[in-house]
Amino acid sequence: MNFINATDSVNIREAFEVYLEPYKYIANEYAEDNGSITLTLIDMPVMDNGKNKDEALTNLAKYILAHAQLYFERRDWAFSNCISEFPYVLKAVILNDIEKIKELIICRHGEI
Repeated sequence: MNFINATDSVNIREAFEVYLEPYKYIANEYAEDNGSITLTLIDMPVMDNGKNKDEALTNLAKYILAHAQLYFERRDWAFSNCISEFPYVLKAVILNDIEKIKELIICRHGEI
């Protein structure tokens, strides 16, 4: 017996979107000596750089989505050291949109 049909999967997606709504991507922002900007996420092992903040945000959003897709392909969720990333990678995969992910990145000044 099949318990989930196409309309149920839409409801499941909506439920995940509601559950994941409070999750944002918090990044430390570092100004490099060469003038570029490096962003490092707090809750995921992801970082990227750009010649300015907007480029760094776009690059980081692309990396978040790529990391999330690999997370599920490699089944990283099965490892206890990766479980804390789960809501963040799930959100990225559900959004599947670089601009939407970019809008959810909150930058704060990092310290070395």
